[in-house]
Amino acid sequence: MRARLVLDQSREQESTASPTDDDPIPSLSQLGIDNSASHWKEYMVVLGRDAKRVLVESKRQDASSSTIRIQRPEKADLPGLLIIDQYRKDAIEINTLSAFQSRFESMTFDALNGLDWSNVLVAGGIALAALTSVTDQEASASKSSDVDLYLYGFTVNQANAKLQEIEKVFVSNLPLDNDTGKPIKCAVLRNAQTINFVPGRYPHRRVQVVLKLCSNPMAILLNFDLDQVAIGYTGNEVWMLPRASSALVTGYTTFTMDLINGSFLASRKATQFLAPRKATQDQRVFKYGERGYGLRFLLSYIKALPTVLLEQQTMTERNVPEDSLLRDELNVTLREERARVAWWLAQRYGAFISPLEKREVRMYDMTLTRGNDTPELAEKSSMSGWQLFARHVALWELAQLGYCRLNEQVKEWTAGRVTYVWNHELTPEKLKDAMDSHKYSDEQNLRNSLVLRLGSTTNLPADKDQKKTDPVTAPHTEYRDTVSHAADERESSAQR
Repeated sequence: MRARLVLDQSREQESTASPTDDDPIPSLSQLGIDNSASHWKEYMVVLGRDAKRVLVESKRQDASSSTIRIQRPEKADLPGLLIIDQYRKDAIEINTLSAFQSRFESMTFDALNGLDWSNVLVAGGIALAALTSVTDQEASASKSSDVDLYLYGFTVNQANAKLQEIEKVFVSNLPLDNDTGKPIKCAVLRNAQTINFVPGRYPHRRVQVVLKLCSNPMAILLNFDLDQVAIGYTGNEVWMLPRASSALVTGYTTFTMDLINGSFLASRKATQFLAPRKATQDQRVFKYGERGYGLRFLLSYIKALPTVLLEQQTMTERNVPEDSLLRDELNVTLREERARVAWWLAQRYGAFISPLEKREVRMYDMTLTRGNDTPELAEKSSMSGWQLFARHVALWELAQLGYCRLNEQVKEWTAGRVTYVWNHELTPEKLKDAMDSHKYSDEQNLRNSLVLRLGSTTNLPADKDQKKTDPVTAPHTEYRDTVSHAADERESSAQR
């Protein structure tokens, strides 16, 4: 429990008075938690210090090796329900600290070369990729990932200054245009939560700065949903939560209710520094399933669920010996949905002789209400209901076997709430057009909603006035050839 309590800046100055009804979370001193600035380091796994001690199934190839081999346990030795693990490996290799640093620099095209790393953390997918990519081929699988930066231990003014420094470093490391001899253009996308620096040439890395002030790296990593991405890099060391090291060893994220409900570790007084963790989107679970990390429901969780009576056997269970079937709700529902989805695909594509591109489906197709087939399942998200999630799992499994192609597996990325495909065809001009189109669509949707509520357009501004959006909270795109005129916008954004 101690490792899950976050020391935030607002609480450092609070008294030790008893908690009130308005703020039911007790102070750190009342809980016996170390209030020092570096207390968080005690609860983190450090690559350079702890790899051999924590990764118990690991061994260094030899004294001069730059990698550490982790022999994972057999699936049979991991009790519980294991899903989305078709790409899980029996053993992996991870980089040592020095090899990680070299791999990170090459994967990011030196986008952060020259940065003062004080109070800066790179976290998430790019940190995991740099840790586990020991070959160039493995690194190429993450060539379109962006670089997520977090700032910690700063005041607002200090964060604004660091934000400007990051932009200057990013621009200074852009490659030269072969035609002009000048650095390539970049776009700056800003909303109330992030600032994205997008280079004008693929595959150079996009850098995203999250506008959230946290107290330390542990506070940042506690906000990540999946175990394997709770990894960060501070420029001189790799830090990870214990659950991240567990995911490396087992190859699984452990299911908790936080994946559905999100986490509310921070009190209301602390939300300006650490927002509650958002619930996981099912697409993130499947994305990392393709990268080799399955989802595990612990046996203790399954035992707490009701048992489905034998009288309630599903169609797929009738010819299977009863004693070989697990009767908990998770397993019974998963078997039923696997059979249902297989039947649905067979009805749709027959003998599966058409080209794969002709057999493209969406997980959303399994969500829509279709007559009497699924009257109870009309929600779009599947993490809030096991039956719908099991249906998506079954469809994903069949897609990996080549029975269909998932539309969701066409790689897209989001910046400023605009979804786009990050490839050689994307230019800053196209990105700006996409952003402008998205802003206009948002404005029209808002206008239509108001018309439905008010029943009239009399009190609404004319369409031409709809372009006047909030310069801070609205998604926004700008070109950058220099950084001298960016200070005011950075300060306003960071204060948000």
